[in-house]
Amino acid sequence: MTKVLVRVDSGKHIGTGHLFRCRSLALSLRARGCSVHFLTRPHDGNFIDLIKDDFSVHVLPPPTINSYLGVPYDDEIRDTQQFMKRVGNFSLAIIDHYFLDSDYEKSLPINNIVVIDDLKNRRHFCNFLIDQNSPQSLAQYRSLNERSECIYFLGPKYALLGDNFKKARPVLFEKKDDFSKVLVTFGGSDLTNETMKVIKAYLEYQGTLEIKVVIKSTHPDYKKIKQLSNGKKPFEVVDFIDDMARAIKESDICFGAGGTSSWERACLGAPCFTVLVADNQDCIIQTLDKEKSLLFVGDGRKTTKKDWFKVFEKLDSTEEINNVASNSFKLCDGIGVERVSSEILDAIL
Repeated sequence: MTKVLVRVDSGKHIGTGHLFRCRSLALSLRARGCSVHFLTRPHDGNFIDLIKDDFSVHVLPPPTINSYLGVPYDDEIRDTQQFMKRVGNFSLAIIDHYFLDSDYEKSLPINNIVVIDDLKNRRHFCNFLIDQNSPQSLAQYRSLNERSECIYFLGPKYALLGDNFKKARPVLFEKKDDFSKVLVTFGGSDLTNETMKVIKAYLEYQGTLEIKVVIKSTHPDYKKIKQLSNGKKPFEVVDFIDDMARAIKESDICFGAGGTSSWERACLGAPCFTVLVADNQDCIIQTLDKEKSLLFVGDGRKTTKKDWFKVFEKLDSTEEINNVASNSFKLCDGIGVERVSSEILDAIL
């Protein structure tokens, strides 16, 4: 049996995207007979519970310093090596972490290394590299990879989506006649507090819509938003959805961030008014914009309630919104994770 190590973190400052794309790949590998072990550090606001039911999860010592990695680099290498020595006999390592590079990869006692990246600014020592956001970055990644022999999976064709998105994807793109059902979700962190901006704009908007807000109970404005949801213009607030594919499909339009969830919405042909909430999302937004598949609101670090009020006023622009959604539907078919897992295992077995 092929034994797989997945090194990934989640938390308030990291979000959920890394964990979810690793989970999707891990499930696909497990379906092909692999034994998958997650190695993760318990950052503040982590989402480790979301993988405990499906995989063997090994929790590293908690962070000791205030940084993205949480510990000194040498401690990270030591902790991983000790874990691998204790558990042993891994055939494949998957690394999805912005602060781990070639030094970490070379420290692992393993030949087959998969890196999930989208920053294009770190050196690597890997023989598989996945960047679902950047279809035109082959030359750049090759220049950063210390291994000359590497298989690259670049662009949304290789988006690491859960199987529920493939199952929920319609055979043909379906146009919407109106956009009265709105799904508002800005990921596990909502770093720029877009949710509150949206709600304040909606409360001033003259129309009435069916709004569902997905927001973690740890969000700093969670209680206030819950209170507002029971006011004169009620809306639904949920702190977790176990099947996001169904939630997206049951909505007419989404308001969301420009992270990995962009490919989830594209797969289902769901139009989305999108904000950039972190620098690493810039590449996704550029890709969508190039394909005329983007309804861009702005940089979330600068957007205001007024920007979202203008979005509500645009919801009757059905032709424009449908055209953008149709273009995005063509970018991602929902079976990228199957392509990746099959090709990796074919190469190492």
